[in-house]
Amino acid sequence: MAVYTFLDKRHLSQLADDYGLGKLQAANGVAAGSVNTHYRLDAAKGRYFLKIDEVKSEIEVKREIDLLLYLRKHGFPCPQLIVDRKGRQYRELGGKCLSLYKFIDGHSRQAQDLTLGQIENAGRVLADLHTIGKSYKKGIENIEALFGSGSSSQMLLFMYVVSSMAVLALTQADTLPSVLSRSMSTRLDKITPNAIYLR
Repeated sequence: MAVYTFLDKRHLSQLADDYGLGKLQAANGVAAGSVNTHYRLDAAKGRYFLKIDEVKSEIEVKREIDLLLYLRKHGFPCPQLIVDRKGRQYRELGGKCLSLYKFIDGHSRQAQDLTLGQIENAGRVLADLHTIGKSYKKGIENIEALFGSGSSSQMLLFMYVVSSMAVLALTQADTLPSVLSRSMSTRLDKITPNAIYLR
């Protein structure tokens, strides 16, 4: 179970208002993952994915968001961060950081059902990530602060893509060949699974 921080309907409705989502229609805790708390929010303006970081410090959350935005800016498929009405990228709640993303529908797929072509396409995306990562200047400082000296930005990016591509392969396997074989495009961020943050 990955709902460690309970938010009642009043709190969730207030969040929906603060983020300009329209009236909250439904909210469900996501019973997956191992570290963070997650909720799926259905509101008048769409479906969203709420993440509450249970263990990261504020500086770690800032670094993760910075990397996420950098990758999206350079065309890599990442979850789309939603800012609140005041332009804030995350909120503080009881000493924990809360962030909101557009929800992306998908379904589960067993690893043994993946084809070699699908795995090859995932490898191409990994290569794209390494190419983009070469210009991420903040990565070296960030990874050393988190994991010690001697680490590199490539390690951070590799950890990111391993988790994202594994989930992408498992949740979007039937669309993987046709989508990922194309150049990086805005369509990709429509299928990147929310489960990248289920950790």
